[in-house]
Amino acid sequence: MNSELIVKDVEFHGDMLRAAQDPDGKVWVGVRWMCQGIGFGEDKIDNERKKIQKDVVISQGVKFHSLGSGNSNTKVLCLDLDYVPLWLAKIAITPTMQRENPVLVNKLIDYQLKAKDVLAAAFLGDKKTTEEIVPVYKPQGNMIQLQFPDIQMPTIPDYSNRLDEINNKIDKLYTEIGKFATAMMNKNADPVKLNNAIPVKKEDKKKVVSPTEQEYYDWKKRTNEFVDKLSESSKFTDRNSVLKYLYDYINKTYGIVWDQEKREYRRRHSNISKVSTFDVIYEDEQLRSIFDCTLADMAEKYKNTCKIDLIMQPLIKKINDESANYTISYRKVYAMLRKTDPNINWVNLKKRYVSNSKHGSAEYSRKKVVDSNPELRAKFEKAVNLVLMEEDKKHEGGRK
Repeated sequence: MNSELIVKDVEFHGDMLRAAQDPDGKVWVGVRWMCQGIGFGEDKIDNERKKIQKDVVISQGVKFHSLGSGNSNTKVLCLDLDYVPLWLAKIAITPTMQRENPVLVNKLIDYQLKAKDVLAAAFLGDKKTTEEIVPVYKPQGNMIQLQFPDIQMPTIPDYSNRLDEINNKIDKLYTEIGKFATAMMNKNADPVKLNNAIPVKKEDKKKVVSPTEQEYYDWKKRTNEFVDKLSESSKFTDRNSVLKYLYDYINKTYGIVWDQEKREYRRRHSNISKVSTFDVIYEDEQLRSIFDCTLADMAEKYKNTCKIDLIMQPLIKKINDESANYTISYRKVYAMLRKTDPNINWVNLKKRYVSNSKHGSAEYSRKKVVDSNPELRAKFEKAVNLVLMEEDKKHEGGRK
């Protein structure tokens, strides 16, 4: 029953936060009031409400209570006070926010560091004497002090001198997350070796690539290979659909406005006429970490949606294929298919595939055709086994 709740407005940095204490002593915080206090608009508030309810951990601290807003019977989204710091910590402070709204950023940091302490202090005391818990506002000059009779207010730590330390730790955390995501993206990479790898200059007939450029090319190559692999899954139709999903997800989850990021990038690089989203991502270490982690999560989620990938794994491992998209392995199998079944007509198979209402010509690939055709997939698997037998014979011959 709502009558059993002790509902109070608690002042924090000039904002009124609404919260309630239930008969068990648990404090529930109105999410809308927190978001409004930070300075979020309606779209961002709705987004945060959705994120809270979808988050595996934070959603465990969700409950709907009537806090006396408008219609007193209307229940609003509330969050267990113990979960508030975790929720606030997951609100990313993006480069765009820092540039365009530093006031909101500073306020968000204050909320992340101190809001829970203030709210907890407001609900200390004897639940039986509700009147004694109601805060008394005593003006002192231009200040308003929140006091509670017979209650020793806990000292709220002053974190102002530690913000640099906190920011440095956050930067290091993003760097480590980025390295971990890179290791996940490159499934043949040893995370330890990856951590200690020193880029080497790559000689080319036309130019010498610097270590910094090589790092960028390696990252871009890994990313493209991963995007290509995801495009083969049943979730996506092509590369563009993978990238669109990625960019939209990052925009909704982290508040990254891609057009603004590109404008800022162009401002920093006035000599560039066309801005690549990959270039924008790579230049910003925090943004790159977010992108790599999101891509790695997607790859883990959709890794088994393409049956051909699973069929090819034994051969790829057998010959230790490190070519882009395992081109060498696929060439061997398609060559074997031509031997075992020369009547396979790829032109007709493509027409049939494209004529399917789900597909378009731009989405065509032999791999997708094979994966969508059970009969052809069985022949493909047989060809893989024959290639594996040939490889075994080569190894046996080498031993002799």
